[in-house]
Amino acid sequence: MNEKGIILLAHGSRLDEADAEVLRLAQLLAEKEASGFFCGVAFLQGGRPNLDEAVKEAVAAGCTVVYVVPFFLTAGVHIKEDLPRMLAQAREAHPGLELVQCRHLGCDPHLASLLFARVTEKMSDLLPRQG
Repeated sequence: MNEKGIILLAHGSRLDEADAEVLRLAQLLAEKEASGFFCGVAFLQGGRPNLDEAVKEAVAAGCTVVYVVPFFLTAGVHIKEDLPRMLAQAREAHPGLELVQCRHLGCDPHLASLLFARVTEKMSDLLPRQG
């Protein structure tokens, strides 16, 4: 039983493979960084489970504290308005559960490094093959 949980909250897509990528990321998070935590996903639009369903899964797993991590680059309407409203509703439905909204990805040095890594991947694809 996990007392602490993490829900990776993504936008959601009409494309199943896009949502599957988020599921794989949550699995990596559980395996590499957050062993001992319940790790789930939720989607705002298009995908399943939605946030309410993911919170219910976390409660069923024994969580008393759940950190909701928005998998969003910027703090737009979903982060500033929709998510706080949805968390307030979830808190009403689960009064014994502590729900914590984490910061979105935002402008982070790790993200800048990852972006440049994507460029260097393509640069190496363009190098002439020796042999």
